[in-house]
Amino acid sequence: MAVIRLWLVLLAVEAVFFLALRLYLRLRRAERLRDRWRDRHGHGAAGEDTYVARGMAGFERGLRARLSLLVFVLPNLAVLVTVYLVNWH
Repeated sequence: MAVIRLWLVLLAVEAVFFLALRLYLRLRRAERLRDRWRDRHGHGAAGEDTYVARGMAGFERGLRARLSLLVFVLPNLAVLVTVYLVNWH
């Protein structure tokens, strides 16, 4: 029963950390896209929002977005391996 409570707490902490990490990565990517647009076209040029939206769609399919899912996988895997090694070896 204690392992289940540990897992639930771990899952809640992972969810908060994942959301914060995801928000940080998205904001950083959007700012980088805006800077790139402004360097090429200037501050007042139209189309900046479309450029950023397309870049963010590409970000969702990118490696960094997928790697952020490891926030859920690695700690759960570590708990499972620890429980297995302690109880069955």
